[in-house]
Amino acid sequence: MKPLHEQSAPELQRQLESGPLTSVDLTRHFLQRIEELNPELHAVICTHPEALSEAKRLDDERQAGQVRGPLHGLPILIKDNIDVVGVPCTAGSIALKDHFPQEDAFLVRKLREAGCVILGKTNLTEFANFMTLDMPNGYSSLGGQTVNFRLKGQDTGGSSSGSGVAVAAGLAVFAIGSETSGSIIHPANHSAVVGLKPTVGSISRAGIIPISFSQDTAGPMTRTVQDAALLFHAMLGQDPSDPQSQAFPDPTLPEVKAGMRLGVFRESFKLLTEEETPLLEAALQKFQDQGMELVDVEYPHPDLSHQWRWEVLTYEFKEGLNAYLAGVQNGPSNLTELIAFYDENPEQGLKYGQMLLLAANGTSGTLGNPAYNHARELDLQYSRDLGVDHLLQEHQLDALVYPKWYGYDVPAKAGYPGLTVPVGFREDGMGVNLTLTGPAWSEPLLLALGMALEN
Repeated sequence: MKPLHEQSAPELQRQLESGPLTSVDLTRHFLQRIEELNPELHAVICTHPEALSEAKRLDDERQAGQVRGPLHGLPILIKDNIDVVGVPCTAGSIALKDHFPQEDAFLVRKLREAGCVILGKTNLTEFANFMTLDMPNGYSSLGGQTVNFRLKGQDTGGSSSGSGVAVAAGLAVFAIGSETSGSIIHPANHSAVVGLKPTVGSISRAGIIPISFSQDTAGPMTRTVQDAALLFHAMLGQDPSDPQSQAFPDPTLPEVKAGMRLGVFRESFKLLTEEETPLLEAALQKFQDQGMELVDVEYPHPDLSHQWRWEVLTYEFKEGLNAYLAGVQNGPSNLTELIAFYDENPEQGLKYGQMLLLAANGTSGTLGNPAYNHARELDLQYSRDLGVDHLLQEHQLDALVYPKWYGYDVPAKAGYPGLTVPVGFREDGMGVNLTLTGPAWSEPLLLALGMALEN
């Protein structure tokens, strides 16, 4: 039998149901792995002091015949920009090391309701990689430098670096990351794990330190696509405190069948190495073996679709971060105070600078600003109208496919979902992923296609 830290949620659930494995046993196993491996990996910023007592409560419920569902008693790690009662929420910043949220984020409440044991918080690129341009992926002033578990010395991807490394290293059954533009897809690729970036609005962002209200979303990082689906379903729910959150239309996974059409960004395949190409081609062949048709595609204006428009994120970051920091009792209460804190603690906090914090603070902070509105309109035009939507309609496609993490930025600006799935490993141990994207609310189809890759 596989070690506990290599098993999926259904595999572990069967052992919990039949015994003698308990949630306390499982939680203790992962806490021990964190103690052994994290001093080198720096993937976990802190563990939750009540993890074992929560596991015991869930074991007692199971003994009483009260099983909450397929996640009952399974330990999970949460990215440290998401509020969890009982531990600090820091975004990796020493400035927020004493900030203890008074309430769980909405998604954390949903995970607790589903029976997850909150094991602790994962490291990240500080402020989700919106602090400066030169900060390495996976570095934070509080958590240090996250190390790639698959191949030491390699990039971890960011900003959900700790979540990706934690899943790859078996420090929890699964983890939660967050994404504005690539921050789930990118580190999931570098750790060769599954990453689901949901449609913006499908999962509440209340209680998450923000960058962009138009692009931010949290999502699962897991060993299998099925585990990602279980977590995704558990976190769904309309939250009045997040105006963009909506009731998901229908989370039921559809049948993957012959006749489906997938658009493939063949130009991106030219960026692969000779070792990576056959792994991706074999994955595409799995779709063809099931009767699906592959169509070569490219955005009609690729340069404009991929263009980075800083006005969108800098304006939204200032407004969103100021709103979050206003509720911080022990730490900076706004962006200006945060910048001042770093200026006063340069040796600890400013190893790589704070260029983006300064740029955001220099904006008017008013989202009615013409420069912001124009940039956002261009983002939507070239990511949706002349981007994803155009390709889907022009070629009558069900979804789009690209290699590794290449191309994550366009669906991110559109607010559309993405799923990345490991499809093989290079000789040096680094994984190779294939990534799928589609229109808003297409997560069920993407998950079904991802499961077809794993079978």
